[in-house]
Amino acid sequence: MKYAGKGDQVFHESTWKESWFPDAFAGTMGQLLIAVESGKEPAISGRDNLNTMALVDAAYRSAADHRAVELREVIS
Repeated sequence: MKYAGKGDQVFHESTWKESWFPDAFAGTMGQLLIAVESGKEPAISGRDNLNTMALVDAAYRSAADHRAVELREVIS
């Protein structure tokens, strides 16, 4: 991965001994394949992912507004 911070004159490069990225999605992709084969809803569904993103959005709004934000405010 190469990156440059604001004001940097050069790019920096990070390296790791192992790759976590593919492993992070192994469970989700496995569940998707099982769902396709069985015709059933995956254990980790798209709806669940959308609810997770709504929770993240509520957390950002809460921090910006300095107040508690209910999920119903961000879910339409």
